[in-house]
Amino acid sequence: MMAFPFGVMTRDQAIAAIESAPPWSSFEMKDPRVVTLTEDSGVVVYSVVAQRSSHKPNSAVISSTFVRRDDGWKLAFHQQDSGLDRHPVELRAARPPGQPRGDR
Repeated sequence: MMAFPFGVMTRDQAIAAIESAPPWSSFEMKDPRVVTLTEDSGVVVYSVVAQRSSHKPNSAVISSTFVRRDDGWKLAFHQQDSGLDRHPVELRAARPPGQPRGDR
């Protein structure tokens, strides 16, 4: 399942959308963090700026939840907020407890 500002997509809908979209011509991940939930699950949180050829850059804050299965790590849930312009470049929610905020 994938959640976007425009709505939620099932696994099959997400796969079809990814397969039909043009590839990214460039991307830059910023401030990636891994949050361990259990020995067999975790969340990767990061911001990204990506661009497809002849399009404006797309910015997003992303979290992807993975679970470990017998055949490896699998994406269980993916969420992205395309409103990065409403957020500081650093990810406040991903900051470790006790780390000072850099936006004051």
